[in-house]
Amino acid sequence: MDGLVFPTTAKVLGDLFGADLIGEPTRVVEKLAALSGARGGCLSYCASARFADEIDSEGGAVIFTRREWVQDTKPHTYLVVEDPKAVFAEVAKRFAAQWSTPFGISTLASVADDAVIGADVTVAPFAVIESGVSIGAGSFIGAHTVIGAHSAIGEKTILHPRVVVFPKVKIGNRVTIFSGTVIGADGFGIFGQPASLTHMPQIGTVVIEDDVRIGANCTIDRATLGETRLESGAKIDNLVHIAHNCTIRKNSIICAQAGIAGSSTIGAGSILGGQVGISNGVSLGENIRMGAQSGISIDLPGDQTYAGSPAIPVREAHQLYRYSRKLADLFKRVRSLEKQGENQDGV
Repeated sequence: MDGLVFPTTAKVLGDLFGADLIGEPTRVVEKLAALSGARGGCLSYCASARFADEIDSEGGAVIFTRREWVQDTKPHTYLVVEDPKAVFAEVAKRFAAQWSTPFGISTLASVADDAVIGADVTVAPFAVIESGVSIGAGSFIGAHTVIGAHSAIGEKTILHPRVVVFPKVKIGNRVTIFSGTVIGADGFGIFGQPASLTHMPQIGTVVIEDDVRIGANCTIDRATLGETRLESGAKIDNLVHIAHNCTIRKNSIICAQAGIAGSSTIGAGSILGGQVGISNGVSLGENIRMGAQSGISIDLPGDQTYAGSPAIPVREAHQLYRYSRKLADLFKRVRSLEKQGENQDGV
């Protein structure tokens, strides 16, 4: 993939991914496009039979697809592969890399004299790199991003503009963090009586392992003691809150607006739907699937799908929902029977 440069041709892409080429090998690819708008110079993909009808009839594009979804009546060039979506994603990563800012440290950035900056690092204008920070080779630090003292950033990690990393946070290799996210702010260590609330100092840290993706406007709090940890491969959507001392195990996915209270653990390979809420100290097993807006206040075993608040196995949740839809009719029937009983009593 390192040798892929745009514009390119259908043949180059076909050879790179071992695709069967149907159409014109010399057809040029200059840009990426949605399937319905893919015409001359465009590259797209069809990953499902239900999208095959969306292929533009004008023709002229290059399309990754499976053989059974090739549209012979639409004059495109087709690259037949086993997994069109995965292949297209690899091409898109290379295409997006061409937008990157050139290597170098802007003269408008503030970089501490003792910061250790690796080779081929970009530090954009108005970024702040505080004392004792280390940044690995090939990383990108966006404009107005702040990296607090004695934090460590790995290699080929991307911090988009306006990310805030508080002091003594560790971020691994190939991590991507989008704008507005704050890593390592204090956890909500408030305790005591309503008339005399106090705050427990949050002196732990945050550790983000390799290949983690964190969306925009997320908050990941530092631990009270010890660490808040996101293990390798975790993927976090926009607007997610992860509280102090939580552990997100490997390859988990957390969708937008989910909130995870302190000291909770999400098992490896789990998926939490949008707006899921998890109470303090809860432990979820591996490979859990949690429906959107579920509420969890107790530990749950892995390898199951849950829904509802409180969350229960999804089949039970669907059954309860079906029953709830019949409550109004059931109430009428019960009221009718009560009236019949009252009339009989009066006879």
